[in-house]
Amino acid sequence: MRPKHISVVKFSNINTCLCQRHQNMVLKLKALTSLGIPTSETPDVYVEQRSDEEIGEGIVSISEEKIKFSERKRVDVEKKGKFFKRMKIVSVEKKLTEFRKHIHRVKEQYGQSRRLKDILPTTHAICHMDFAENYTCGFAEEIQSAYFDKNPNAVMLHPVVIYTKDNEDEVKVKHKSQVVVSDEWSHTSLTVFVIMKHVVKEVKAVLQNVEMKRADFFSIVAHHDTIVPGIKASWLYFEAGHGKGPCDGVLHTATIQSTDDFFQWGKTQENSALRYIFVPKSQCTEALEELSNLVGKHVKGTIQVHAVISLGKGIIAVRNTSCFCDKCFIDGQPVPACDGWTVHQMSETNIQVTELMECNKINTDELHQVNRYVAAIYESRWYVGQVSEYDKDDQECNINFMVAGKTLSNGLRNHIRFGYQVPTYCAHWMSR
Repeated sequence: MRPKHISVVKFSNINTCLCQRHQNMVLKLKALTSLGIPTSETPDVYVEQRSDEEIGEGIVSISEEKIKFSERKRVDVEKKGKFFKRMKIVSVEKKLTEFRKHIHRVKEQYGQSRRLKDILPTTHAICHMDFAENYTCGFAEEIQSAYFDKNPNAVMLHPVVIYTKDNEDEVKVKHKSQVVVSDEWSHTSLTVFVIMKHVVKEVKAVLQNVEMKRADFFSIVAHHDTIVPGIKASWLYFEAGHGKGPCDGVLHTATIQSTDDFFQWGKTQENSALRYIFVPKSQCTEALEELSNLVGKHVKGTIQVHAVISLGKGIIAVRNTSCFCDKCFIDGQPVPACDGWTVHQMSETNIQVTELMECNKINTDELHQVNRYVAAIYESRWYVGQVSEYDKDDQECNINFMVAGKTLSNGLRNHIRFGYQVPTYCAHWMSR
């Protein structure tokens, strides 16, 4: 029986996948309101209606005894000429400037998305896509040990909405919804690379001479003309936490027991407008060799970049926000004409990942023996340790690392799946 003072959950009042920056600002506004400082209902309105000076004056008027803010932040700590990462409680810095930029990027990206749909040429297609959740398949009746299964059947869903126009004079664009089904769990660039190869085939079926605007990675955009001849690409994405769109409303609920079951169920939905595409995990593994040749240099400030266009021959142009003005979008081609674009030459050096993996093949059974010494990389630093436990079924080992007289920061528990035998010994040993 439910106690009378316990309320039933109302799903209409539940909001998920909210923007972290906005929610943090909402909590701060609630704190200011409780202290008698006038605020607004939404963070956007509050910041847009007031200058930084006006907001600062209101906060300064509060006595220090009434308001104390602190947050945990990972900082660099210097000791004997060396820097270490440590978790410390530091004072909260002003976030207004960052939040204003965040709001600007949100509005700018949505505005440019609408503009691109309005001026979309008939030879172009827009692919709006994103990962959905990884769904774990369960059974109505299962034995107790199934609860502890390390590798349960799971389904990865990746909705895609393709926008096209038959006539440039049309006001509205046509859309075609698809769902990519896969047993690959990882949401990595490799997975997206394989998915996009299937999406390209679907776009070609809709448009014969398509020049696709699509989400992609720096190196693939730079060399896209060699990967998919005849199709040009650019990378345009929404601000973090604000990428919800039609592709998030494509899916519904179904009871499925495996990835293949879900795909077979999708094919039986004759009245559905969705098209289901199956991408097996094996294709993601096979794509490693193709993708390994496209590894280029890093672009500084990647987290701020929201637009990447290809200029051909391994050259890209990046910008913090998208732009489809008359100068930057000429005859259906993106051009870095406005202020804010920067051009980067991606590295011509090809890193043969597959060859490197072949050279570094090791006997894992021998390596994972208890008391063996191994080395691992964490945050670009090498750590030498000793295997204390090894689970052969899960291919995981527990390692005690040697670190200059101190344990790893935060007492981090390290699990690695591979390592290299090290013939060196450390003068000082500290267990976790």
